[in-house]
Amino acid sequence: MRSFKLFKKADAVLLLFWGLCAAGLFLLSVYGVRDPVSGTKLTIICGNEIYGVYDLDKDQTIGINGSNTCEIKNGEARMTQADCPDKLCVHSRAISGVGESIVCLPNHVVLKITGDGEDSGIDAISE
Repeated sequence: MRSFKLFKKADAVLLLFWGLCAAGLFLLSVYGVRDPVSGTKLTIICGNEIYGVYDLDKDQTIGINGSNTCEIKNGEARMTQADCPDKLCVHSRAISGVGESIVCLPNHVVLKITGDGEDSGIDAISE
């Protein structure tokens, strides 16, 4: 009687190929491909008022109403400190693309990336 092999060498190579493709797509979705937009700014909103507008090209640390701290570094903005209980805003990834935001709900603070070409309301899905 002949023995039955579950996997052949070609099957292993094909499985490895598809695994690498899946890993590449996962990394692309997590880190993304970002096109730097000229004139991008960080707009900080507290409550319903604009707290300030800052250039993403200049590295700086910004204190926000004594409750939050935002850092702009290497063209990205992140919340580095907050006195809210859950600290979800602090654990959010850095933002740099137009339309991205970080929100601290307990402190009513929003960090939003804006630019010269402010989004027109049409994204890649609805085009």
